[in-house]
Amino acid sequence: MRSWHKAVIPLFVYGVACYGVFVSVYTLLAESPRKESGSCMSPASWNMPTLPHFSAADRYAVFIPTFAGHFALVVQFFQSIRCLCVDHHEIDFKIVVSDAGEADALRKLLDDSKPCGQTFGRWDVPKPNRQRPVTSIDIVNMYDILPKTLLTSELTRNDTSELLKKHGKFGYQSIKKLAAAIHFNYDFALWLDSESVAVRPFSFRETFEAYTKAPTIWRSMRTSTDFERSIMENSAKVLGRSIASFGPDAWTLESTQWIIDKRVVSDMVLCVEGAHERDFWSVWAESGAPFEITMYNLHIIARKLEIVDTLFSRYRVLESEREMRQYGLGPAFSGVEKGGGFLERVWYFLRKADSQKDLSAFLRRYGQRLVRLDDINVAPPDVIHRFLLDTPIDLIVSGAPPLHDWWVKHPDNYT
Repeated sequence: MRSWHKAVIPLFVYGVACYGVFVSVYTLLAESPRKESGSCMSPASWNMPTLPHFSAADRYAVFIPTFAGHFALVVQFFQSIRCLCVDHHEIDFKIVVSDAGEADALRKLLDDSKPCGQTFGRWDVPKPNRQRPVTSIDIVNMYDILPKTLLTSELTRNDTSELLKKHGKFGYQSIKKLAAAIHFNYDFALWLDSESVAVRPFSFRETFEAYTKAPTIWRSMRTSTDFERSIMENSAKVLGRSIASFGPDAWTLESTQWIIDKRVVSDMVLCVEGAHERDFWSVWAESGAPFEITMYNLHIIARKLEIVDTLFSRYRVLESEREMRQYGLGPAFSGVEKGGGFLERVWYFLRKADSQKDLSAFLRRYGQRLVRLDDINVAPPDVIHRFLLDTPIDLIVSGAPPLHDWWVKHPDNYT
């Protein structure tokens, strides 16, 4: 009879050999780029999920597309930042203009800005802000960050108007936003319209972190016009997907808190190029030049379902109608149901004055500190006061009214 060790040794050697083959094959598969059914090649984190990181080391940026007609608004915005934002020196502001002439003109206007006094509107200006200018502003000529695909012989540093003629106002603005998001280095950035204003003394870092600690993608069933439907269909088309996968009435331009993650932007570009086997910009331009934020949000929703990676799994995807009903806002829906997303037009909820408390609680619960307020007279002054301060709101974005002049004209005892 053979001894037991003579039988075990060959089995052990065989096992080691099999394990070596397994490791070699697994390594080859893990290191090989994947592309399935036209989807994107997997990022490096496919096999080893990365943990989200939020720390004082995170680099925050604000991308502001603008043009000469809005320069007065840009100056007003930065005056409010200069007087009310306690950490503006920690934020990289990138203002994307149309050409070299605009860059020179805007720089002169910003250089001529006056120091803050002791008060700004209703607020005492924090002492460090009274003489400190906003030094972290970079005025960017869009020509300098355009991808090669869009650089034609008709374009120069002094004239990019051919892009405006070709892609229209919204497409031209999306180019400025997307080009900045792809070109610059940052961890998290905010796409911000130039007609914005700081509401109160605040920390921009806290504004970012209120969102990034539990990021939410808001969606609704608010698509109701041919224009809105084309935006969503074209956004899905760029991503190599069908809008039917998300629902025919899906709408992802809900919240105006357009905070983006550089890693998601890079993954989106990679996915588009993998799906179409062409460069990102050609696909975007030939697919109707859809809104950058609807496309970005759709990408997160889709990737959350198809990949095991904390980069995407940490996002909540919530339906605005459902969540707002849970906060008692359902009775106010009737005045907000047409013309876009609920969270995009939250000021309409203030028409029903008794909705303010529930609306503030809802926005506070989900870290929504940036809102539109196109009509400051939509409700009595005391309702507006409570809304801005109870929530609290840090910035009014897109269509901001002359808030601080209004506050001086409407003094109140609300604190």
